[in-house]
Amino acid sequence: MAMFLTIKAGAVVTLTNTDDRSRAVRGDCGSTPSLIGTDESITFTFDKPGTYHCLCSIHPRVIVTVVVE
Repeated sequence: MAMFLTIKAGAVVTLTNTDDRSRAVRGDCGSTPSLIGTDESITFTFDKPGTYHCLCSIHPRVIVTVVVE
């Protein structure tokens, strides 16, 4: 599953896990995996323009690409 977002610099993005399994977010969204349980959320602020890739270390096909303008 891949998701693409385009946002303005300084925007806040909240990822919510609606799956029945935990997710561990890593990549450009954080330096260490952040475990998100079912119905839990995690929030990131993207201050600088660029392309960011947030991955699930438990489920590697889950990728969120955030383009910051």
